[in-house]
Amino acid sequence: MAVRSHVWACCLVATAVAAPAAADAPCTRLFSETFGANASGVRYGAAVFVDIGGYPRAKLVSDFVPGSWGSWVSPQIDDEVLEFQASFRFSLKNQNGGPGDGFSFGWGNMTNTQGTRASGGEWGVEAFVADNAGLSVGFVTYPSAAGNGIAIKWGATQVAFVPFDFSAERYDDYVQAGDPVSMATATVRWRRDTGTTVTIAPPGQDPITVLADAAQSATAGIDPRSWSFVFAARNGAIDQDVLLGDLAIDMTVACPRHSPDINGDCAVGGADLGALLAQWGPCGSGPCLADLNGNGTVEGSDLGLLLSAWGTDPCTNPPQ
Repeated sequence: MAVRSHVWACCLVATAVAAPAAADAPCTRLFSETFGANASGVRYGAAVFVDIGGYPRAKLVSDFVPGSWGSWVSPQIDDEVLEFQASFRFSLKNQNGGPGDGFSFGWGNMTNTQGTRASGGEWGVEAFVADNAGLSVGFVTYPSAAGNGIAIKWGATQVAFVPFDFSAERYDDYVQAGDPVSMATATVRWRRDTGTTVTIAPPGQDPITVLADAAQSATAGIDPRSWSFVFAARNGAIDQDVLLGDLAIDMTVACPRHSPDINGDCAVGGADLGALLAQWGPCGSGPCLADLNGNGTVEGSDLGLLLSAWGTDPCTNPPQ
């Protein structure tokens, strides 16, 4: 059975700033997926979920099937993502020469997947190209004249590229390719203030930082609410299996505004009532976490909202 989790931890931090900023203190969220039989997200094209020697894997494209593409799109992340770190295993199985074209990890607006917008490969997905928006980290595995490596694109524009040799991740044997010991681990980290960092740990080796703090200017002003994570791969004349597994994405997101969990302990109770009464009256210019309805005053309506949420855990079930 696939393991999926959506875990919240709220951290309301009082600082010497105006009330709206205090209400936006960060929370964390974890999304994980093993790509088992009951996996989340939506598959497109040739993508399938497979079991290889007892290990669940997503197979985006298949060896001996040239001219094909496959992709997987995660459920939408409805919150404002401030930063994320995604890690996953990958390998390539190929019996027709060297590695094929490759695949990409992406993050962007996938609410419209009509036609071929979900199709893609090592350059990203067609939706990002058509909209000229969306972050793609391309694993360019084909050893063409342009070289193989890691390419970062925003929309249709490549903003960074560093060569990388993927021969250590390519296998002739399907079962060996799906074994976690044989797979590389990639980590993609994005932060609004620093950009994108990509590390790859080849099988049995320490992580290698391929790109560090790249393309920050391309994503500095984005509004990433309702975005999804996506994998896409394609086969050209040289075909291969592209195998993925054990996806884990740690995200920092903006906390829901005006949470009744005023003290941030993930339980609405007496401590929050005490904090609300202590802040009773006009908010002024300081932090005002007890102003639950955002009208600038802590009053009876805020007390009513707190009492209606009494005994709940807003970190596990955040308000919409």
